[in-house]
Amino acid sequence: MTLAGLFGECRQLAVQHIMFDPDWHAACPMCTQFTNEFTDALVTQLRSRDTAFAMVCRAPLAKIEAYRAGRGWTVPWCSSYGSDFNYDFQATLDPARPQPYYNYRAETLPDGEQSCELPGADTAWAHRC
Repeated sequence: MTLAGLFGECRQLAVQHIMFDPDWHAACPMCTQFTNEFTDALVTQLRSRDTAFAMVCRAPLAKIEAYRAGRGWTVPWCSSYGSDFNYDFQATLDPARPQPYYNYRAETLPDGEQSCELPGADTAWAHRC
């Protein structure tokens, strides 16, 4: 799907970055809890205000679909796997792909690993002319 495709018929778009690394078995617990609040009614309410909504993460689409189905979610959720979207959106820290700046800091996980996906709510709003 293209960025323009995410808008659908709406003039505005809200994109929520969900932390779900391609190597993970599940999305981050905080993102999962956050997503529980995105009901069909909320998405409909946004659309009534000419605003489309989509969640995006780096996990492959098959993994997203299985995770979403297991929770009964219907919220629009796209995969940026294999694309530059997260890097353009500056929502992923990757030492191999330097960014002009980061909107958050690197963090060490409890097991001592360095994470490329970090906690926090990153929502981007766009307006189509």
